[in-house]
Amino acid sequence: MAEFTVKTIEGDVMTGANKILFIKGTSAVNSDTFTVSGLTTVAGAYLVSSTGVAGTCTFATNVITVTNGAALTWTGLCWGS
Repeated sequence: MAEFTVKTIEGDVMTGANKILFIKGTSAVNSDTFTVSGLTTVAGAYLVSSTGVAGTCTFATNVITVTNGAALTWTGLCWGS
């Protein structure tokens, strides 16, 4: 499992009561998972790789799976509660 570096914007920011987190992390393989500490539930995310490719993601509780992960660094944001 890979790990994100996280910066958080809390409160009522365009998405109701959700938090928005700026995240960065490096995956090792396709379908690598990232646990987002600071969220109980991830509602969505937008990630871009170090090569400029958009991440294809799925969510389960506070875990983001990047299905086209490979060995890339990902930056972007996610939101949830």
